[in-house]
Amino acid sequence: FFQDGMVAQAVRTAVQAGVSYHSAAGNDAQIHYGAAFQGATDPSSGALYHDFAASGAADTFDRMEIAPGQTLDCVLQWNDPWGGSANDYDLELWDLDQNPAKLLEASTNVQSGAQDPLEEITPLRNPGGTPVHVGVRIKRVHGVDRQLGLFCFGGSNQQHTTPAGSIVGQPAISEAVAVGAIDVHDVGLNQVEPYSSQGPVTIYFPTLQVRPKPDLAGFDGVSTSICVSPSACFEPFFGTSAAAPHVAAVAALLLSKNSCLTPAQVQQVLKSGAIDVLARGFDSVSGAGRLDALNVMTAPGPCDDGNPCTLDTCTPATGCQHTPRADGAPCPDGNFCNGTETCQAGTCTSGTPLVCDDGNACTVDSCDPATGCVFTFACDDGNPCTADTCDSSAGCQHAAVADATPCPDGNLCNGAETCHAGVCTAGAPLSCSDGGECTTNVCDPQLGCMYPPIEGFPGLACLCAADLAPASCGSTAPPAGVVRHFTRACRIAAHASALKSHRRARQLVMQAVRDLGQATRGARRAARRGVLSPDCASALTAILDDARARAARLADLL
Repeated sequence: FFQDGMVAQAVRTAVQAGVSYHSAAGNDAQIHYGAAFQGATDPSSGALYHDFAASGAADTFDRMEIAPGQTLDCVLQWNDPWGGSANDYDLELWDLDQNPAKLLEASTNVQSGAQDPLEEITPLRNPGGTPVHVGVRIKRVHGVDRQLGLFCFGGSNQQHTTPAGSIVGQPAISEAVAVGAIDVHDVGLNQVEPYSSQGPVTIYFPTLQVRPKPDLAGFDGVSTSICVSPSACFEPFFGTSAAAPHVAAVAALLLSKNSCLTPAQVQQVLKSGAIDVLARGFDSVSGAGRLDALNVMTAPGPCDDGNPCTLDTCTPATGCQHTPRADGAPCPDGNFCNGTETCQAGTCTSGTPLVCDDGNACTVDSCDPATGCVFTFACDDGNPCTADTCDSSAGCQHAAVADATPCPDGNLCNGAETCHAGVCTAGAPLSCSDGGECTTNVCDPQLGCMYPPIEGFPGLACLCAADLAPASCGSTAPPAGVVRHFTRACRIAAHASALKSHRRARQLVMQAVRDLGQATRGARRAARRGVLSPDCASALTAILDDARARAARLADLL
């Protein structure tokens, strides 16, 4: 954890040879603990254990659970050189379901000067049907206080964690692109997954280095067609291992566009094109931000000389090449007024400036750089209720148009404006109300009255409260199966609205969508059998289709 291992060194060698290397940052932010050893003496044994408590009474246990069927594997390292540790630490696992607590496993490798600073507890599986409560302890046998790094894989609800510094191995080297993860279903696409490993990386050997990591973040929670067995598919695929391939794919596109880019240049372009999220600028959770393929692919390359009259190319053998474009090729500067620019011998030359004169005394002649010549009628008084004319001797004339001539202001909400005695007068404002409880009454200046449905959980709750009682059904009650599916969908949606987990809430809302679909099909079957009148069935399916559509849109946002 505290120096580059064999794999990290091999990756560095590959990058130095020209390979652009991209790695998952890791999914260990919630299972990592790091701190300098601070001793607390065990009153019963006299042994010196690490105190996990940041303040207050000493706490020598890092408590966690092993869920049924899960296996716990804890690894401890400290900042001594690999193969050169003279500070002896032990790692212990205690059963906290016993009173008093019982020692289950202990890693007691001896460090006397030529050993690795490593302890690992034999992986422990919980074969039972209930969680096992355990505590991890770190004992200093002899030596001095060192910086500790602890990872406990396979546990849950770990009491003491340190998300910072949880990137280790090959993604920790400066030359590799370390990729964090953002859930592709996150509404703002700006929240990094809580398990995504975080920086910075602190390396002690051979020299002290603090490396800013991760480099950037990509999307996880994506759909794939990868299955390790017929019943085990990565669908959806979560974790930084799902995010890293997106970044690597964009890097491959970038290299196909410009094969002369070095790995360091690829890394820098990816980071420069990222969309900043979380804290302003580079941070230890999202790095440079969220991957943006368009920004990356449109960034100027190292061979871009800024001359529109040269074709810039690159080959690894010869480097940058700047070939003049054909004479006459356009090289517009975006200004129509100074003529049409063309390439001549690799240089952009100006054309003939436009002469804007329409010979009309009643217009003002000008040139707009974006569009070219503009001839503005000089007698326009800005009043839609006058007819503006120009007489060469009498000048501008403004005659009132006929009363009741429309003079719309572009806002349908304030009524239809008409001319009266040369003045534009307002009409009667629209009154928008459809009488529905589950819609919002609004007026759009361009479209007029609109009644958008109330979305999200409030909209579903409103439809559920209104129940299945369309007026066109009269005294006819909906079929029991339809009511059952509708009621269950409402109950599931209400439960989902109280959940903090977007992923679990989405699963429940999708179940509600399926129940509402079953209810709709039941209503249509009832209509075919004559149980419901056509008008009643149509009104009933309209309510169910509306609820199903709102639930589906809600699921897409979760």
